[in-house]
This record gives sequence, C-alpha cells and structure tokens, in this order.
Amino acid sequence: MALSRKSSCEIFSEPASFEGKKTLDSRLVGLMALAAGVPIGILAGRATFRAFASQLGLVATPLVPVVAVALVAVALLVIANVAASLPAHRARHIPLSTLLREE
Repeated sequence: MALSRKSSCEIFSEPASFEGKKTLDSRLVGLMALAAGVPIGILAGRATFRAFASQLGLVATPLVPVVAVALVAVALLVIANVAASLPAHRARHIPLSTLLREE
C-alpha cells in the first residue's frame, strides 16, 4: 500500500486542519510565554519582596506558591486555546472562493 504525499497547501486547505493548526499555534505561543514569563516573574517578585522587606527591617523569606503558579499556567493555556479557536472556527465556515475573489 503506497502512501500518498500531500503538500502543505493541500493539508491546510481542509477546514478541520486549519482550525487544528490555529489551536496548535496558540498552544505554542502560550507555552513560550509561560517558559519566559514564569521564571522572570518569580525572580522579579522575589527581588521586589526582598527590597520591600529590607526597607521595613524584616527578614525576607519569599515563598513561591507553586499551586497558584500552576493554576495560572493552565488558565493561560485554556484562554489561549479559546481565543484561537473562536476566530478559526468562524474562518472555517467562510468559502475559499469568497476569500480569494477580487473586488
């Protein structure tokens, strides 16, 4: 049985694969934002807390709420998927001939 090879244009011309690609793109952007934002946010938050606590004369022992960080990460990915799937779903139902027609 020979496998047929499709070009990327043929693969993403189908409506279902277009919506899936947009959802995948949103996940990747969300994961990249988490990978950069979480460590930077934790470091900035710890530094700010230490500076504020030292001005008050307190012992600075900042704790990172791991559960809260994980919940925010999951929420970000869910919001990214919803934000990408709604326009992709709407665009899937527009005929290609309508999009390509000249005015």
